[in-house]
Amino acid sequence: METTTSSPPGPRTRDLPLLLFAWAALGVLLVLCAWRNLSVPGLYYDEAVFGHLAKDFLTGRASLQHMPGSRLVSLFGRPFPLFVQSYLGALKCWLLLPGFWGFGATLAVMRLSMLAWTLLGLLFFLLGTRRLLGLPAAVAGGFLLGLDPAFFFISVCDWGSVVPSFVCRLAGFFFALKGWQERRARDLFLAGLACGLGFFNKIDFLLLLAGCGAALAAVYGRPLVEELRRRPALAAWGAAGLLLGGGAMVPGFLRLVREALGGALAAGPGQAAEKAGTLRAMFDGSYFYRLMEHGGDFAHMYGDSPAASPPVWEPFGLVFALAFALLGAVALRGRRRHAPQRLAELLLLATVLVLLATWLLPGAIRLHHWTLVYPLPHLVILAAAVWLWRLPAAAPAAPRGLRPLAVLAVAAVLCGHLLAIGKTERLLADTGGRGLWSDSLNAFAAAVRTRRDLTIVCYDWGFYEPLAFLTDGPRLAEPIWSLLAGHRSAIPTAPDVIHLAHPPQYRVLPFSAELFQRVNGADPGKVEITQYTDRQGGPAFYAIRFRG
Repeated sequence: METTTSSPPGPRTRDLPLLLFAWAALGVLLVLCAWRNLSVPGLYYDEAVFGHLAKDFLTGRASLQHMPGSRLVSLFGRPFPLFVQSYLGALKCWLLLPGFWGFGATLAVMRLSMLAWTLLGLLFFLLGTRRLLGLPAAVAGGFLLGLDPAFFFISVCDWGSVVPSFVCRLAGFFFALKGWQERRARDLFLAGLACGLGFFNKIDFLLLLAGCGAALAAVYGRPLVEELRRRPALAAWGAAGLLLGGGAMVPGFLRLVREALGGALAAGPGQAAEKAGTLRAMFDGSYFYRLMEHGGDFAHMYGDSPAASPPVWEPFGLVFALAFALLGAVALRGRRRHAPQRLAELLLLATVLVLLATWLLPGAIRLHHWTLVYPLPHLVILAAAVWLWRLPAAAPAAPRGLRPLAVLAVAAVLCGHLLAIGKTERLLADTGGRGLWSDSLNAFAAAVRTRRDLTIVCYDWGFYEPLAFLTDGPRLAEPIWSLLAGHRSAIPTAPDVIHLAHPPQYRVLPFSAELFQRVNGADPGKVEITQYTDRQGGPAFYAIRFRG
């Protein structure tokens, strides 16, 4: 299997300090960019669920309720999370434990912990890209990926367990490349382990493994088979790591396969349009701006209203498309398949297969699904830039402007990244997050954090998990899961009960309608309704109490 390298092993070792310096500089920049995100936007339900489980283990608290499909075991007499849902392992909970143990279970620590793990993943990416394309491309690639708005915001406010996936895939990329180049079983075991843990973290990681695996087989199949025949232990160690890391998810995967064959996972109406919108917004840098502008109202993020056309656009998608076309020309050039051609074929085919698999997967409509393709688009841009840079040396008749063009393209993407992040951060500063992301829920939680005399009933999705993480005193109830199962219960009207509900534009489930009917039919003097708003005065949620 051929790969391009910029220098022999000796110089590679000597340039390691430069790579580490660039990585540290990137880390400082990302922390500075993310500093205000330690409090805004507000804590989102799917972000909080992992912190809730991790906090319960450290405190020994046994919550009365968790999401359906979660699995916990007793470890040292405490509830240790194994699965958050049937398709979602508790790897992210485990990654939060060191930070919570050392600095406390707070929102700021949660988000800094995710950013710290992201930086570890970026180090693996720099190390792997240096082996593949050389040091300059590795440094540029670290900033291209780390400052990508889709990558950056989800690395801090991770609501889809994406950060563990990032770390696993970037570690797998580095160890697989290193293990193959040096024929080291240990590194291939670590690559398999990282990929297995990525699959355990979330079952859709299989799309990335399948797409990249099929591309490797198509481009490097013969040399791979020949080498593994000579050294079968390499394959055995890689498979052992994969099984160790992901074996616990196999029963859940088989169950999903049976459900898919039975038609239970069919795509719902409108998914194709939302997938197209998500893909476009991921590549033009506007996804998080749209998400914060609409307060988590995914259904209206891509409409024709002025709010659905945000003042955020960057050339990442355009440069990627041009780089993709250039690598396509490189792959088709000549009959002999040299290393640059094979690398171009691999990157292009892997990117297409992963994007196609995500498109075909029912329910894969949000950003945390589509970033499965990362960092392949960034590697496509880097490989094209490296090819342009090297072409004048290989072909003296080539135009002289190719090297400045390569630098300009990468610089344009980086500037676009920073502008998109800056505009999104200004929106967050102005609003504190809207709707389901509003920091007003954080303020409410702070006010009732130790109130053991209160019961808080959450009549819609979006409240329970953030409050379970942010509070220690109130009793919490989330009847939505039993209501979804068809079980009805009376609405408690004791004065020590607070009912929470969203306004209509942010309503996820319909069950608060009965609550508002009860409010409308009650004596106005016996009902207290408090509206919590974002920083611009827009409604975020209502807290309702009956006076008996």
